[in-house]
Amino acid sequence: MKRKVFSVFTCVLLISSSLSMAPIAEDDGNSPSQCAQWARETTLQFAAAAGEDPNGEHLEYWLSIYRVLYIGCLNG
Repeated sequence: MKRKVFSVFTCVLLISSSLSMAPIAEDDGNSPSQCAQWARETTLQFAAAAGEDPNGEHLEYWLSIYRVLYIGCLNG
């Protein structure tokens, strides 16, 4: 249980710090393709850091992290 709480807490911190590193487009905000690529790469890095397979048992968890990053990038 403690490991799961720590993992979630760590991911929240990483997500908040990663949103500031989102790709910056030239004029009209981030393009959806840039945000999709960035969110995917970042989610895969988080999963690797956690030692988990993003397509494994916790797929929905990793998809939710991807969604947060993607939407944050588009709105940022």
